[in-house]
Amino acid sequence: GLDLRPQRRHSLSRAPRSFVIALLYRFAGLGMVALKVAMLVDALRHGLRGVWLTVIIFAPFGEVIYLFMVLLPRRRERLAQSGPTGRVDGGNQLLAFRGGDFQRGRELLDEGDHAGAVEVFEALIERAPDDARVHMGLGQALVGLGRHEEAVPYLEEFLARDPDTSDHIVRVALADALVALERGDEAVDVLGDLVTRSKHPEHRYQLARQLHAQGRDPEAREELERLFDGVERATPDRQAEVAEWVRLARALSEELEVGG
Repeated sequence: GLDLRPQRRHSLSRAPRSFVIALLYRFAGLGMVALKVAMLVDALRHGLRGVWLTVIIFAPFGEVIYLFMVLLPRRRERLAQSGPTGRVDGGNQLLAFRGGDFQRGRELLDEGDHAGAVEVFEALIERAPDDARVHMGLGQALVGLGRHEEAVPYLEEFLARDPDTSDHIVRVALADALVALERGDEAVDVLGDLVTRSKHPEHRYQLARQLHAQGRDPEAREELERLFDGVERATPDRQAEVAEWVRLARALSEELEVGG
């Protein structure tokens, strides 16, 4: 007789189910590729090159990192600016330099376009006056234009807000501005603070040179001796890296001996 019992259908449904799963995986993969491309285009359009391009392309979950570190903060910044005051509120101060504007200002500084950098940072400081790094960028750009008197308050403001910064170029820029304004004793103080934080021979050489300019030759000689001692204890590779600063230090040492 005929077997009227229900037949098992798992063998017939397995193939269509596998096909659907594979299709979903395929679409998900294409979606992730499209998302990655969209974020790369966004990064390039906003001048975010280098690190962010590397994060998006190579970092695990790079798209998620870019979303939370760049896109969402940018969105919140725009919402804050669209409020009654048009300014970034206190809770969003750091957003000003996470987006493309701060990065663009830094790139202009690196390219030597100090006038362009001043325009960018002046606009940023209006939106986020409490962001220490915006003060730093504007101060450095003003030093590059020779506008030292204007630069000093911004650089001092940055150091007041972030006194333990490891960004030594700020103190060098401040010292240069003070020297240009014939405030050499203040420049010595800034450089003296710098050499307690940095072991690079460049900074101790700059301090020794400024001490010499202030007529404080014995102190300048002491700083040069510390420089030479530190380099002697360094590895050969490190000595090769700082050879130019050692050469300048030796020239200054000879000048002190002649004058002394």
